[in-house]
Amino acid sequence: MALQASEKARTLLKKLKEAHPQGFILYHSCGCCEGGAVLVYAKGDFKLGENDLCVGEVEGVYLYRHATQEQAQGPMPLILDVKPFEGSEFSLSYGFGESFYLRPPTQEL
Repeated sequence: MALQASEKARTLLKKLKEAHPQGFILYHSCGCCEGGAVLVYAKGDFKLGENDLCVGEVEGVYLYRHATQEQAQGPMPLILDVKPFEGSEFSLSYGFGESFYLRPPTQEL
């Protein structure tokens, strides 16, 4: 997957880096609770498994997702973007009033 990012996503990543200088990762969940949300976890707080793949990097932050999700998605390029939604309390982005999501290049918010 080729990963790109909107300017809004890059801005939120920069804000998160200021708030969490120890570093963090992005994880594209596919569970029943969060749906297809992109969650932000402090490095070391989320245990990556052998089936979790790094599928891209933006601003020095890596995005991971499960191998079965990557297989189902295929090589389609995606854009990391932001929507004005508080999102999950499990994500470090909670409290910023915005959440990350992935979209195809042809879809706008």
